Amino acid sequence: MISAPAGRFRPSAYTDALILLASAGILTLSAAMVVIPPDRVAFSFAPDRVVPHLCWSQSLAQFTCPGCGLTRSIISLTHGSLDESLRYHRLGWLLWVLFAAQIPWRLARLNGWRSPRWLGRVEGLMLAILAMGMLVNWIAGKAGGWGN
Repeated sequence: MISAPAGRFRPSAYTDALILLASAGILTLSAAMVVIPPDRVAFSFAPDRVVPHLCWSQSLAQFTCPGCGLTRSIISLTHGSLDESLRYHRLGWLLWVLFAAQIPWRLARLNGWRSPRWLGRVEGLMLAILAMGMLVNWIAGKAGGWGN
């Protein structure tokens, strides 16, 4: 393990670095993948080799979960297709924006910018809104409404 110089890094710097790497990795992977209709994904350099379902509820029980369609939605949005993204999951765009926003924010924090305390609360609120929205979207879909 690499040790940080004393006093230079906050304990949360490692969390910031992890979130930065995860967000950048997810967006990079989504750029390297394509959606294979109707509901599969593959890497763009090997479109004939589809990736297994990532959702355990879908793979094991053929039951959709609140997050079903998010991977395809994010991939579609990364490739510039908002309509297709919304067809796969209505909240994929919001998750994409949250991932993208993490990159400059976490880079700034790692370079010494101290974000105001309220900004962390806003992030928590956004995640709670996303989780509730996904649940409402899923319930509405199960009830035959507008959900995915």
